[in-house]
Amino acid sequence: MFWLLQASQIVIQIDGAARGNPGPAAAGIVIQDDAQGRTVRIGRYLGLRTNNQAEYEALVIALQEVARRLQPGFSGGITVRTDSQLLCRQMTGHYRTRNPELARLALKAHALMARLPKVELRHVSRTENRAADRLANLALNRHSRMQRAAAGGELALRRDAGSQNPSTDYTDYTEENKGTADSRR
Repeated sequence: MFWLLQASQIVIQIDGAARGNPGPAAAGIVIQDDAQGRTVRIGRYLGLRTNNQAEYEALVIALQEVARRLQPGFSGGITVRTDSQLLCRQMTGHYRTRNPELARLALKAHALMARLPKVELRHVSRTENRAADRLANLALNRHSRMQRAAAGGELALRRDAGSQNPSTDYTDYTEENKGTADSRR
């Protein structure tokens, strides 16, 4: 695997994006570990979803990733930053979650949060959430290019300019770095 979070504070940025409502959707996630200066960036294509479903799925994916990487005995805080006011208010109980699919995803997120110490959801402006937004849009763009390439009969996809790690699946990737370390799956 990759690394275990050993920070006193973990900051997560999440964003869901859908082109159309519903439409092709993706999640963008940035997880930062303050103790080791490590960052995990995740962009994942989700299929056809509404924007709100994509926001919730980004939260679930982020919490699953943190739970998977968390070192036993971690007692620090986890802050999740989202530009979705609806998600933040529904998850904190200020709004009811009436949509059945969102309610299902909210239950899943609450169950994950219960397994983690001190999780705080915080609403931030879109400008404070640019990194996660960029990853969600990158996953959507890569999926779109793959679809066009498949429709055009191309056998191979070209790497993104500047990419050091070619991959055949550009729509679901994880990038980690500490200094110059970088790996994608």
